[in-house]
Amino acid sequence: MDCVRAEDAYTSRLGYEEHIPGQTRDWNEELQTTRELPRKNLPERLLRERAIFKVHSDFAAAATRGAMAVIDGNVMAINPGEETRMQMFIWNNIFFSLGFDVRDHYRELGGDAAAHAAPTNDLNGVRAYGAVDVEGLYTLGTVVVDYRGYRVTAQSIIPGILEREQEQSVIYGSIDFGKTVVSHDKYLELLDKTSRPLKVQQHNVLNEKDESVELCSSVECKGIIGNDSRHYILDLLRTFPPDLNFLPVEGEELSAESQRQGFPRQHRHRLACLRQELIEAFVEHRYLLFMKMAALQLMQQKANKDSNKTDMPAITETSEAPTDGKADTTQTNAAEVSTDSTGPVDNSASTAPQVATESEENSSKPTPNGPIDPAGTQNGECKSPLEGKELEESIPGLAQAKELAETLVSEDGSGIGTSRII
Repeated sequence: MDCVRAEDAYTSRLGYEEHIPGQTRDWNEELQTTRELPRKNLPERLLRERAIFKVHSDFAAAATRGAMAVIDGNVMAINPGEETRMQMFIWNNIFFSLGFDVRDHYRELGGDAAAHAAPTNDLNGVRAYGAVDVEGLYTLGTVVVDYRGYRVTAQSIIPGILEREQEQSVIYGSIDFGKTVVSHDKYLELLDKTSRPLKVQQHNVLNEKDESVELCSSVECKGIIGNDSRHYILDLLRTFPPDLNFLPVEGEELSAESQRQGFPRQHRHRLACLRQELIEAFVEHRYLLFMKMAALQLMQQKANKDSNKTDMPAITETSEAPTDGKADTTQTNAAEVSTDSTGPVDNSASTAPQVATESEENSSKPTPNGPIDPAGTQNGECKSPLEGKELEESIPGLAQAKELAETLVSEDGSGIGTSRII
């Protein structure tokens, strides 16, 4: 079959606007322009979201039709002299590639099975970075189509990418799976804004020369500046961490019975990764555990402080007992002196009230063990600068932690709930 004539026949048979000469749409420009629309207020955000949805829907429909035409053999390849599985196609300003390991890039990861799983992981990465929506960072329009047993990846074309070599285009990441790694300050600045929502921390990697290079993404992620001066990222198949349950474990020894049953069974590829929902659920779970532990510790400290306050009046009462005895003795002696004295009555009468007054003053004062604190109050209480509302204001999130701790403790049914004095 003549692919050129087949494409002409396919074009004349279909009445889509994408096939009209001179009417092809620049999908990449439309996708990126809609993302650059203003979003300062609600009407602008609504208009922007509608435009993004419309362009993405049109792009997905066009990519689906193009993928079907590619598999049916109605689109001529840009490299017709190579093997069929290595051929690439451009139709309606959309780049198409097949899910095969054409250059042994995935040989150590599972070959064709890994190449078949890589587009799905890449699509998930594009979704994740698109949801973060960092201003100044752009992703390609990506559609994955499964048709007649083939997996076709359709992507928008970066301006100028076909005019130069890939080695000259990539200024961030690696093109050979970590052998040569480059970094760029602008990409580090943009990707740092995505590190918190995507749980990807800045880290250093070593290339084949043992040189440390700082990245804020997976090493397979590539950064390219197009002719339109936009910063694009692509090859996001390693955005999320791998699932260790599908990877072989070194030094693992199984019983003879397990080995007779065919275990351990190796997965077809090594690109199995965790879903974003699982990572977010795990982080939320660990955060709740941390809040629970912090709240329980704060409650324990408060309980210990209150228990110390309740112990101090008892000490004061024991110290007041001998003082009261001394006062009573003094008053009795003063009464005897005033009764038995043969001297002037005025002197004995004036002496007794003075002694009684001094004894009452001594009995009303507590006997502290150390220096007297002027800020102290009666009955041995010590006013703390961090109590009640002041304590909650000084520690951010303490009120929420208290409520969370009380809820968790009541749900667990543990005995710690009896110490809730806060």
